[in-house]
Amino acid sequence: SAAAAAEQALALRSLEEITYGKARFKLPQDVMMGDPGVGIKAEGVDADGGGALAAGGEPAQPPKKKQRTKAGTKSTAKESAAAVAGAPEPSAASVAAAAAVAAPSVLMWRVNTEEFNRRFRHRVCADMVADKIDADAGGVLTVMLAASRPYESTLREDRSSAVSADEATEVAARLSVRAATAGEGSGGSPVSSAASVPTILSTIAHDALELISYIGDGPGGAQYVVNMGRIVQLVQLKQVESVIRDRFGGPGLRVFRLLLLKGQLEQKQVADFSMLTPKDTRELLYRMLRAGFLSLQDIPRTADRAPSRTLYTWRANPAEAGAQLCGELYAGAGRVWSRIRHEMAREKELLDLIEESRVKGEMNFTLTPAQRTAAQRLKRSVDLLEASLLQLDEMIAIFNEY
Repeated sequence: SAAAAAEQALALRSLEEITYGKARFKLPQDVMMGDPGVGIKAEGVDADGGGALAAGGEPAQPPKKKQRTKAGTKSTAKESAAAVAGAPEPSAASVAAAAAVAAPSVLMWRVNTEEFNRRFRHRVCADMVADKIDADAGGVLTVMLAASRPYESTLREDRSSAVSADEATEVAARLSVRAATAGEGSGGSPVSSAASVPTILSTIAHDALELISYIGDGPGGAQYVVNMGRIVQLVQLKQVESVIRDRFGGPGLRVFRLLLLKGQLEQKQVADFSMLTPKDTRELLYRMLRAGFLSLQDIPRTADRAPSRTLYTWRANPAEAGAQLCGELYAGAGRVWSRIRHEMAREKELLDLIEESRVKGEMNFTLTPAQRTAAQRLKRSVDLLEASLLQLDEMIAIFNEY
């Protein structure tokens, strides 16, 4: 009947989705490392997304070997398998009807923005470790993140999955071979040939910055996890300190780091520790307070909160400073985008003329010297503004996406 055919089609489609989900998280290592455009097409699965059918028209059985699946899919797999096992043997007509119902008429594709952001986040973490320690340490972190990437369930993971020293060594060797095959030479390999991956992992794990953590021994030797949340915090702090240095100079950065180290200090203590005059310290503190990078805390000695009997302490909060900077970055990006639109609106007639000729496929006019100069000026201005917009977007992603 139609109801039985529809039920059978739903069961087949659920089974296909589960099989695809298992195959997604069981990709080969070389694909996990980041070859774009790799599709998955299981044997006997219709390319248009139809039901999974064996050679004789029977429903394909799921893999017997238990594979790693994401949380929340185990119960669905059991229910779908039970539905298929308990269903009666479908006839040829029911199988054809099921395939017709399950097959989509149009295949729709979209950009996986979450995967892009995840890989950008991993690159930022690796660059930070390379800057703090050395290039080989950044390469080892790249290897660890590549090996644990398929098991990340969310974008903002605080810690990666555990990776053993042997597994990291194997992945590093595979990436080096791929780089050599692609003709990139030693520059394409994340770790130099003379470096020892287990030694580098041990060195990073014993660093005071806590970039990676040792969690014990396993089948592949020592097990490590990457503290991605900690690394992103260091990247954000580095951006904040860079902006403070540009705006307030070396003394402003010294005061900010001093308050991060000491917690809360009075104005006189800030002047003494930072080796600044009381006047310069007062002006600098209030300028940074106005900009949102510092905060002022009043501690009353009496219940009436009289100013003469109240202590005022200064403190620096990296999270608040990062939020303040992120808001300024959004405002700056908006101004840059408005400037681009303004520059293009000024030369609207020239742009319309060029666009009309491009659509027609023929250049039936000659630009005057004034128009040629205007077009060159517009190109230089827009290129510079777009480059600035890309830099702002990268900084915004550090505070908002990662």
